[in-house]
Amino acid sequence: MPKYPCTARAYKIWWDDGGNDLYVGSTVQATVATRMSHHRNSCRNNPSKQKYKIYVKMAQNIDFQYVCLGTRVVDSKDEQRMFEQEWIDGLKPNLNHKRAYTSPEMKKEWQKIYDCSPGRRIAQKKQREKPSRILWVKKWIEDNKEEISTKSKLYQEKNKEIIKIQRKGYWEENREKILKRNKEKITCECGKTISFASLSRHKKSEKHRKFSDLSR
Repeated sequence: MPKYPCTARAYKIWWDDGGNDLYVGSTVQATVATRMSHHRNSCRNNPSKQKYKIYVKMAQNIDFQYVCLGTRVVDSKDEQRMFEQEWIDGLKPNLNHKRAYTSPEMKKEWQKIYDCSPGRRIAQKKQREKPSRILWVKKWIEDNKEEISTKSKLYQEKNKEIIKIQRKGYWEENREKILKRNKEKITCECGKTISFASLSRHKKSEKHRKFSDLSR
């Protein structure tokens, strides 16, 4: 985490390939060049980010150009995002997949529009129907266990490499959270206290199977 206040640098990325593709970002790293190294690394090694337009473009052509647009001393992450958004508003880049900063006032206005929209009314209806839908889904899963299991195994067998890449990306992004979760102690329905990481193995154990048989 950066220590604020610090200097934020806005930058733009473009390609000399005859197109108009443009990306605007910001960094509080010591140099924009350092941030570019991270962009290249994400493009090559971070599957979870490769869906974003900037990385799709980099995957097609990693030979991009960049320049520092300006600097500003900022006191918080929000101030850095506001600084970046000023450049986004001015240059209107087509490879930024979302706004860098949205003011509280703008969020309120968007919420008002959403609250009056058909989509909001549909969402409210779905929320009211949610408990009965959950019960229906649970029953459907229970009734179709074998079919679901077969299809799941076939999918995993067919998409081994894709699943491997996805899991690697998720692990890299959530390593600390996963390790912490796996160490947590939980009490199984059969009464045994185990770590979360051991739950799947425990449910296949003789003790748990006996408990399941008696509970039926």
